[in-house]
Amino acid sequence: LINCVHQWCTQNGMTISISKTEVVVFNTTSHTISALQARPPWHVNGAAIKVSTFFKYLGVHFHHSKGQPFTVAEAAKRGKHAIACLHRKLHDLDVGANVDLTLHLYSSMVEPAMLYGCEVWGSHCLGRGDPAHNTTDVERAHRNFVRFVLHLRRNTSAWVMFREAGMYPLQHTCLKRMLNFLQTVWDLPYDGAYAKLAMMECVVDAVDHNHENWFAKLLGTIESVSGATDISQLLLRV
Repeated sequence: LINCVHQWCTQNGMTISISKTEVVVFNTTSHTISALQARPPWHVNGAAIKVSTFFKYLGVHFHHSKGQPFTVAEAAKRGKHAIACLHRKLHDLDVGANVDLTLHLYSSMVEPAMLYGCEVWGSHCLGRGDPAHNTTDVERAHRNFVRFVLHLRRNTSAWVMFREAGMYPLQHTCLKRMLNFLQTVWDLPYDGAYAKLAMMECVVDAVDHNHENWFAKLLGTIESVSGATDISQLLLRV
């Protein structure tokens, strides 16, 4: 397969970048990964390809065994790093006591960094209960920052905290972006729109075959907050 891709690239005037190419073998254990790394490597045009446990593409981490929850954990790390950078900038400008400015910069700088690509992996951040008590890594990072800025105790109600800050749980932003993505794909023309065909298959698998996929988790969250279960009704509400 690798040789076929290389041959196609050569025929079309392109070259595979070895420095940006890695091999990930999915559904494997750490022991298997060690064995794969010890075996003779895969090659492209005589150059060896690195064997990795995960590969990052457009903000999404494809891990060999941990799946999308690994991406959520990495997104939380990315958000915490952005928060640290924000704290340093506020300290340098001597405006750290300005709550409104701090929360505004957080929404403008930290949230976009933490939720980058959430249209793809955001289904693992959605819950069917009270979103203020969502226990994902990104939601905890979000709540902890808001609580810290407002100088609130840990036992303060999350909804009281968000009300005071004029904000919502991160799930709200994530859900909105996923719905916008769904609407964008749904509005594509049928001719040659592979993204739309893939989305339609995802919807059919969720609704007709009860597969717990991206759309099933999205629909479950919508159902828990609005009672909308009909597909056309859901799409019209986006």
